[in-house]
Amino acid sequence: MLAVSLVVGLSRSTGLRGLKRSAGPIQRVGSVVMLLVGAGLIYSTVQPDAFRSVLFPG
Repeated sequence: MLAVSLVVGLSRSTGLRGLKRSAGPIQRVGSVVMLLVGAGLIYSTVQPDAFRSVLFPG
């Protein structure tokens, strides 16, 4: 994400204008992914046995 942001910020070419427009949605998707990872970490801390059974069934 940082590399894409740098390329978009430093670019003046036509080919990267699409990336500039899509920076907002990319950041939103990244934010949602980070929220899901955080929720998973909290869940694994609160319910370690249930989380362990998901990762290591059987």
